[in-house]
Amino acid sequence: MGRGTVIGLLVFIVLENILGAFFVMGYFDLVSSYEELEGEYRDLQSLRLELEEDYQSLNTTYSVLMERHYDLDAAYGSLAANYSLLEDRHRDLEKLYVSLVSDYGVLESSLEVEEVLRIGNSLQSYYDLVRQEKGLDGTKGSWHPDEDQLEFAVSLASHDLGSPYLPKVEEEFEMAVGNQSYEMARSILDNVLVLIGADNYDPSVVKVGKILNFTCRHVHYESEVNNVYRAPVETLGLRSGDCDDYTILVAALFEAVGIESAVGAFKNATEAYHYMVLIHLDDLPGYRYWSLSDLSRFGLSTGKWILIEPQFPLKYQGEEWVEQWTLLDADEVPE
Repeated sequence: MGRGTVIGLLVFIVLENILGAFFVMGYFDLVSSYEELEGEYRDLQSLRLELEEDYQSLNTTYSVLMERHYDLDAAYGSLAANYSLLEDRHRDLEKLYVSLVSDYGVLESSLEVEEVLRIGNSLQSYYDLVRQEKGLDGTKGSWHPDEDQLEFAVSLASHDLGSPYLPKVEEEFEMAVGNQSYEMARSILDNVLVLIGADNYDPSVVKVGKILNFTCRHVHYESEVNNVYRAPVETLGLRSGDCDDYTILVAALFEAVGIESAVGAFKNATEAYHYMVLIHLDDLPGYRYWSLSDLSRFGLSTGKWILIEPQFPLKYQGEEWVEQWTLLDADEVPE
């Protein structure tokens, strides 16, 4: 064997050993890496199992929550429907509340009016005594019934404005009751004026309008069979009256707020009789009306006297219905 061959063989052996050593080292490295990977794999497997358990738990929880969600969704739908019904009911109740508040205000106002207008038995007994003395319409034993009726009407108005009438009757009343009838009546009228809201600073036309609005609202017309003349507070207490009762009442209220007034007796072409109020004013700005220019022949103050139908509000005073009446007599109301 030649030298070159031997050297080549030796080189091969050396190289083989070196490569073998490298392969052995690589093998051990691979084994070590494999073991590491196998450990990591086992860890990952364990983690996967844990995650699967968590997933199963979460999935179970999700299913429970979804069922709860469906229940809650159904409950929400029911509550939403109930809320809508309650909201509608609430709106209805709000409307009812507003209506009840309004009704309460009306009832409260009506109660206040009733309390103010209540005359009471004591004061009514005074007017009963007056009619025993003067008759139902002031014509007991009269030779001039038309004149005496008018005078009686004015006397009743003047009495309720605070002037004594029939001293013997008044003395009997005061002894029995302990008060003066005319002061009691005037107190009622003063309280009525508060309800009416006729301010001292109001123009006359405003005062007239407020008084007529009040009487038209709280007093209604009723016929009677015995032609009894009522004092102002009686008509207010009854909340009703005929034309003479209306006239006596409204004339007294006008006089109480500083408007000179008179009671007028009228007749029309059919021979029907009627009572209306006359007020001593130059004008009622903004409203139509009928008037008479000179009533001095009846003892009234000179100047224009405006006709007021006490059963009409101010806006209807100019109606043609008023024109049919001819004045027969008139008497001014003293305060």
